[in-house]
Amino acid sequence: QVKLTARGGKVDEILSMVGDRRRFPNVSDAVHCRARRRNKSCVMVTYRADYAPSGSTIAKIAKKYREFDCISEASVLDTAGEFASLAKGALHFFFDIDSTLTSRHSKIIQNKVRIVFTKMLEDGHRIYFVSGRHSEQVNVDIRHYGAERLGVAENGGMLTSPDGKVRLGDRSEPDKVLHYMKLNHSQTREDIPQGMRVTERIFRKSVPEREFKRHVKKSGAAVDVLASKTSYHVAKRGINKGSALERVKTDLAFNEYDIAVSVGDSDLDVPMFKESHWSFAVHNATRLAKKSATIVLDGDYGDAIAEMYDMWLSSGQRRPGASRRQGA
Repeated sequence: QVKLTARGGKVDEILSMVGDRRRFPNVSDAVHCRARRRNKSCVMVTYRADYAPSGSTIAKIAKKYREFDCISEASVLDTAGEFASLAKGALHFFFDIDSTLTSRHSKIIQNKVRIVFTKMLEDGHRIYFVSGRHSEQVNVDIRHYGAERLGVAENGGMLTSPDGKVRLGDRSEPDKVLHYMKLNHSQTREDIPQGMRVTERIFRKSVPEREFKRHVKKSGAAVDVLASKTSYHVAKRGINKGSALERVKTDLAFNEYDIAVSVGDSDLDVPMFKESHWSFAVHNATRLAKKSATIVLDGDYGDAIAEMYDMWLSSGQRRPGASRRQGA
């Protein structure tokens, strides 16, 4: 696939041009992604699944696109095999839950999301939860919504699987921050009782983020701070949804043809976006999440999930990995 950034809003010109199969015989489809990143529209061009050019040919493809006046930028997916990847690998969708699959007023995953999940599973794709929720709740969500049993809890601090829980982090360093706050900054308190969490501490967003991080630095703890819309999450340095996704890909023995697609809404999802081939931010996402995502969706909360999947299908991404799932 090739991502084309339109110059001066010339999306229709690009779509018309790429749609000419005499000039672009190996292209199967092209779609306007309506991305808002840097306020530039882009077009995703999908090549035939059986088309696998060499590395030198891929470089020539990108160069060819850049020669057109209507295109300001052309970028190809990372490896030569990506053009044929959807025929040989599987599509793995990684979903944040809160404020992505839920609604504005409820913490329950919306029924419309369940309908989309059913369609995705029928199409042979794999669904995973990468959540800030504690492990017990993630396991409940997995059972209720048909997601893969390998999931991520506590924003990357823990894996849940049929074989039990695997801690990727611990609370030794975050506890230093809690101790410091109790002694030196008592107005910054834990957000909610966190007795079930074993890898992070969560604090109320009662002070600006810059001030909170300044106090964390004074604590001397080796931690990272990521913000949700209402809280500050403090975890051992290097433990986040991105590092957890790396671990999941290793455990699943990802090959060069497996594609990771992530969907989220907050700063906590940014590390996951960076470890994915494609990433979608719902419209109610934070500014940083939108800036970091490949595509920003028009819909809010769970309403965006159907939009995301319809967009994926309209790009020609149909039934990749079906045989892999059936044989699993």
